[in-house]
Amino acid sequence: MYYGLFWKGMPDLNFDEPAVRKEMAAIACFWIGLGVDGLRLDAAMHIFPPGREQDNVLWWQEFRKAVDACNATIFTVGEITESCGYIAPHLKQGLHSAFNFELADHLLQAILYEKHDCLANWLKGVNDYYFSIDKTAKDSIFLSNHDQVRIASRLKDYLQKMKLAASLLLTLPGEVFLYYGEELGMKGEKPDEHVREPFPWSWEKNKATTHWLKSKYTTPSTVSSLEQQQDDPNSLYQHYRALLKMRKDHPALESGRIGLVNCNDASIIIFTRDLPNQRILVMHNLSGETVTMQHEEEHVYFENLFGADQDSDTENGKFELGPYSSLIIHVNL
Repeated sequence: MYYGLFWKGMPDLNFDEPAVRKEMAAIACFWIGLGVDGLRLDAAMHIFPPGREQDNVLWWQEFRKAVDACNATIFTVGEITESCGYIAPHLKQGLHSAFNFELADHLLQAILYEKHDCLANWLKGVNDYYFSIDKTAKDSIFLSNHDQVRIASRLKDYLQKMKLAASLLLTLPGEVFLYYGEELGMKGEKPDEHVREPFPWSWEKNKATTHWLKSKYTTPSTVSSLEQQQDDPNSLYQHYRALLKMRKDHPALESGRIGLVNCNDASIIIFTRDLPNQRILVMHNLSGETVTMQHEEEHVYFENLFGADQDSDTENGKFELGPYSSLIIHVNL
């Protein structure tokens, strides 16, 4: 019998066979022994044929035990392209995390249509559910990956919206994954080869770069190279760098849970990221209009961390957000 779920030239292994499961665990431990810190597990929902979802869950629990025996600090993330509700059982003493495809779609739709359906509250519910399943479970968040049309192409190369997408992603809880070139605004559409075009280190002919096919979407006329963006303080690359540094420097952004959520305006995303000793207030304007907001609490000290606007009066808790912009503020507890 031959079984190939994805393609006739790609046979699937028979995980009903104990020797196969033992060998797969041994392969993982081999790479862990060479110093690998984590494993991305492709098609994690398809270890067994459709209809055998519980067997998939049991396998990842078995795999987790084997991996932990090799090195308990290893991180595993699975590719499961279903809803967060479908993912959750796989995280109970199984996979450490799984990619949140639902969130990636919600983020894209919010930016494209300039409105949201209480996105932060939905994600808070997901995180709380995962935590109730397994306190060690983590969410893995992203904008696009190697199988999808690139985010820059979906946003039609709109720089402010591309920056907004980065700001949204990097202020949400979870393990952040960036697809290579996303920080430059690399473009790419199907077929897959052109979602995976060479990274533009430099467009100068005499400088080393990568080549494996002729790029159709990421070209000198459409995307500035890394070299060019490093010299431009307003580039998408510098925007990502600033956000990543801020996330690293503020533990609440890196590991805090979503706290207070305000869903009063469909075009404004407002939430806090909280730790016992730190609160970060996050505001994103999805619209093309400038908006002004007043913080309701009195006698609270605010410190602008990112996206500070000269019209924002932090002393009185008055904030102004320009079109497609964000404000990230430290709240003195």
